Parts: sequence; structure tokens; C-alpha cells
Amino acid sequence: KITDALLKQLDDANWKERGEGLEKAAEVLREAHGRIEPTLGGLPKALKGRLADSNKNHICTTLLLIGDLFAAMGKGAVRHVNNMLPPVLKAFADSKTLVRTAAGTCMDRVAEAVGLQVLVESIAAALAGDANPNLRADLCAWTSARLDRDGFQQNCRAFVLGELVK
Repeated sequence: KITDALLKQLDDANWKERGEGLEKAAEVLREAHGRIEPTLGGLPKALKGRLADSNKNHICTTLLLIGDLFAAMGKGAVRHVNNMLPPVLKAFADSKTLVRTAAGTCMDRVAEAVGLQVLVESIAAALAGDANPNLRADLCAWTSARLDRDGFQQNCRAFVLGELVK
């Protein structure tokens, strides 16, 4: 159901067309009743492009759609982590709280689908070097909360967070 026309619409110069494309992609996911195969064709590339959109509402919608996509793929989504996660993590650097919150929601869905251990390398890469202060603060807070939710002990959480921010 992901057609070339839909992919083209997601990349349209007109913000209204891009928004309609995001709605159509969400509808395709809803019609699949939240269960899809991890073969997505050109959809990951199109969604990554929307994470750099000038329209913050489109970025938030895309983040939520990516989270739903990972949830629908389940463990099979592991193959898309290295490709799709870096731009999702960059959303934690946005100046708008709404975008950073949507990034956290997306990451919750991704972590539920593939497991936190799969995400550690990508999170460490995002925190490396001169990471944006918003990214560093919000991504560390998300990681800490996720470790807590997943039942990691305090000393283990401190070790993991210490390793991530080296």
C-alpha cells in the first residue's frame, strides 16, 4: 500500500501535501491493524526526510508515525534501527519541547519493539562529542527513565548512563 505516489507526496514542496502524505501513511498503518512486515521499500527514507521538515507539526507527526511503525514491525524492526534512529535521536536537540516530547514517545515505542539493548550504541553515538545541551539532557533523562521502567537496578542505571556520556 506504500505507493510511489505516496512517497512523492511525502517529499512534496507544499507543506499541505506533505501533511496529507503523513496522514495517508498513518492510514495505511491503521488499515494493517498495527501488524506489518519489516520490508518497507522507500518509506524509511521518506520519513527521515520529514524529520528535517521546516514544519514542526510534521516532525511531531513523523516521530509518532515512526514509533507506531516500529511497534507494528515488532522484533523485525531491528533491521531499521541503524538507518532510522539517528535522525529520531537528533529530534531531542530541537528547541521546541513538543518535538522533544514526541521524540521520547517515539523512542518508547521503538524500545518496546526491539529492546533497549539494541538502542544503546545509537544513543551513545548521539551523545558523543559536543552534543546539543537539549539532546544531552533529554536523551539522558529518557534513557534513565527507560532503564528504571525496564527494571534495571540503580547501580546498573548509573553504570550505563556513565558509559553513554563518556
